Amino acid sequence: MFVIAIMKNKAFFHIIQVAIGQRCQLDNSLKEEEWAWVMEMATKHAIMGLVADAIEKLPENQRPPTPLRLECASQTVKTEKCNIHTFRDCVAITKIFEKRGFKCCILKGQGNALSYNNPLRRQSGDIDLWLNGGREKVIGFVKSQKNSIEARIHHVEYSEKGISTSVELHYVPMFLYSFISQYRFEKFCKKEMERQMCHLVDIDKSLLGTDKDGDYRFAVPTPDFNAVFQMVHIMRHLFEEGIGLRQLIDYYHVLRLLPKEDHEKVMRVLRELGLKRFAASMMYVLEKVCDINEELMICPKDNHCGELLLYEIMMAGNFGIEDNRLGEWRHKSIFHMFIWKLNNNMKYWKLCPSEVAWGPAFRIWHFCWRKCKGYV
Repeated sequence: MFVIAIMKNKAFFHIIQVAIGQRCQLDNSLKEEEWAWVMEMATKHAIMGLVADAIEKLPENQRPPTPLRLECASQTVKTEKCNIHTFRDCVAITKIFEKRGFKCCILKGQGNALSYNNPLRRQSGDIDLWLNGGREKVIGFVKSQKNSIEARIHHVEYSEKGISTSVELHYVPMFLYSFISQYRFEKFCKKEMERQMCHLVDIDKSLLGTDKDGDYRFAVPTPDFNAVFQMVHIMRHLFEEGIGLRQLIDYYHVLRLLPKEDHEKVMRVLRELGLKRFAASMMYVLEKVCDINEELMICPKDNHCGELLLYEIMMAGNFGIEDNRLGEWRHKSIFHMFIWKLNNNMKYWKLCPSEVAWGPAFRIWHFCWRKCKGYV
């Protein structure tokens, strides 16, 4: 059974590699039930659009049966329509906050999609908007717009009239459990803020579903900043709820755009944040999933820890939504989830020990901070 699972994963990874241009065809044609499993996994990891790219590139004799092709095409059309809508909202929300005097930058999401061969086929989510001004200013603005707010240490939930996509306003791009690492990360982000918010990109009108010319643009992070921030993001979601292959493929595109001369600069920051071993594990995973070579790697890979990370990614799926191990814990109290996460995160000790060690203290502090501020 274990060998069968390995072989299935290998074929799945080869399909991803076809989609991103790392190979031209599969080693062997897949049976109908194997393709059905691939579709199931693509849904779990929110990468059906990539599978559609792969199917179009594969030789005819290696493509799935017609019913599965139609199912994939149907889901991909929905993804493309959703992306057009989200791109429009990104352009609009950016202009709205610029008029309010905020500089801003689109994190992850549509910014990542722009580096894909087909941006409309990366499954979109909410809009993560990084604003300047700091935590108090951003939260103060949201309080002026609504009576009750839901805020966390790095962002606050927000809704804007005329914008149907969910929005998170970030005063810090992401957070770490270690208070020392978080201080260093916030210092790094503060230093980079101006440069990132001035890194404007023009959005092709085809991504907005229009044929009209216009001022379609928004700021996105540079590859060197993304190489740090998105590593923190992937690590954080691994601890919090699970991470899927969509985020891994995002990071592949970050590395593809990252100049070789920036590798050491990125690793210097990641070492300061206690993420050296996690980065090495990521290189192993990216080699297995995306077939990257040593030229793209920002550090030597760690096979042992990488195997653990890859196993957790394949089990959890996109943000842990399909992780059966959580089971009844999802429906129990905050205390039960605290205990479950504390126990679950212990296995990540070798990946990033500082995060495991600081986890319990951070969770208690963060809950108390939100409660005292009225942000829960």
